[in-house]
Amino acid sequence: MKKTLLCMALFGATIGAAQAQSTVSISGRLDMSYGSLHTAAGTTQLLNTDTWTSARFTFAGVEDLGGGMKAGFFLESKMPADTGVFTGFNRESYVYLKNNFGQLSAGEILLWATEADNYTNTSGSNQVRPFGTLRPIGDKVPNTLAYTSPNLSGLAVQLAHTFGETVAASTGNQDSIAARYGIGNLKATASFGKKVVTPGKDLKQSIASIGYNFGVVAVAGGYLVKDNTDTTVNDKTKLYWLNANLPIGSGALMASYQKQKNDQGAAYDGHGWVVGGKYNFSKRTAVYTTYATATNNASGTFAVTSLTASGGRTNSITSLGLIHMF
Repeated sequence: MKKTLLCMALFGATIGAAQAQSTVSISGRLDMSYGSLHTAAGTTQLLNTDTWTSARFTFAGVEDLGGGMKAGFFLESKMPADTGVFTGFNRESYVYLKNNFGQLSAGEILLWATEADNYTNTSGSNQVRPFGTLRPIGDKVPNTLAYTSPNLSGLAVQLAHTFGETVAASTGNQDSIAARYGIGNLKATASFGKKVVTPGKDLKQSIASIGYNFGVVAVAGGYLVKDNTDTTVNDKTKLYWLNANLPIGSGALMASYQKQKNDQGAAYDGHGWVVGGKYNFSKRTAVYTTYATATNNASGTFAVTSLTASGGRTNSITSLGLIHMF
């Protein structure tokens, strides 16, 4: 009788464990490139990371709680192979609960509101993405609570609130809303975000982006407005971008053009462009080459990829790199 009860208890424990399945995965990617940087001061030889894609190391886990409910975590660190310096999970680090009504996440989160360009990115390359002014309200934002809706016929929405965690009234608080639509070869997104810099002074950001894959070529474009409500300076910034990706066999060619305008005047304007190519040896390994240039008017500080040109100057960089994913 005792043996029977023991077997029943062990069988019941096995069933309970099976009902709450959990998995943990480890993944990542490395991107290293040689670069020749040309500025007004001369030419510098560089060994860079994150030229085509952002190097990272990821831990992710999920547990099936039953009844359509899941709990999980996501921990992701930058992985700069050029220095090997690990600085914690500084890309994303959050826990979440998810069911048929959506997902609730808490921690440091890569927000949809600042990832509009990445969602419609045609090539997956960092270099076709506008930099500098694109993420004034924050890209990977700590102390954030976010709700992401389920996908309904291609449409999903994310609402997020960031806690400033200061005594000063609402300083550092941030709110955003973003919508994504993707069906077939079409992707589109729009977002709005507001960050309280100090009481009475907000930083507002609006982004819209759309992309379409025609098969022979994929194209995408977007528009951003950054508005600082500080009444002493009229510094509303507008940014336009357009990128394209042309698949060729096991590789692809890409190009991007970006232009920035500032309401303070033409002296603050700038533009940049990038061209490049990538060849995939396998699903995990690829080589690439890119050429990027940024040009600014007298007071501009526009940046393309890791390239920032100071006022009245043109900087350029030629890169040759290797990507490996695991």
